[in-house]
Amino acid sequence: MAGPARRPRGLTGSARGLPSPPWRLQGQAWLSLFRGALPGESRATFLLGFARYDDFGTLGFSQLLVARMAPGRVPRLSVLEGWTDSPEAAEGVGALWGLPHEPGVLTHDQGGLGLVDRSAWSVTADGAELVSASFADATGVAPRIPFRAATTQRHEDGTDATGDVTGSARSLPCLAHWDFAAEGPLGWLAGQQPFLSLRARDVRMTVA
Repeated sequence: MAGPARRPRGLTGSARGLPSPPWRLQGQAWLSLFRGALPGESRATFLLGFARYDDFGTLGFSQLLVARMAPGRVPRLSVLEGWTDSPEAAEGVGALWGLPHEPGVLTHDQGGLGLVDRSAWSVTADGAELVSASFADATGVAPRIPFRAATTQRHEDGTDATGDVTGSARSLPCLAHWDFAAEGPLGWLAGQQPFLSLRARDVRMTVA
């Protein structure tokens, strides 16, 4: 999700005063897939996702994740950047799974009419808006389906950290529009729109 905390071998979350894995999270998510290229790298598929987890799970927090995605039977994610409004969540996901998260102000507005739900998100850090996005979906009638993914990260000390993500959600494709600040850390995506977006309602997820 300021720089990621790192977990020496054998250090558990409880040893740091953090919630120990597995983390059980409940909430909502808005996900988009992009084709793009980081400076000096070849094109790849990237997952950008906003999520809002409630206090009924291990932690309540909001986040934006930016990850390189390797498709497969179990999609594998390498998180490049992230922002969250929870210092505890930032420290926890960094120490336990190596996921980089920085502090940010995440705003979320939600409304709609009839079956169509509309959501708007933005992330501000150091006084500057980095990204905003809007979504329209009809997941109120969506079936609950299972999902699974994995995260793979490399600490600066050379050790690896992996995470296993399993859960279910009421999910359907949705409409999405993103705006990236050209001079911000996601400026390499400025002017681009996703080729696929998904709203996941009533997420129940375990991260181990």
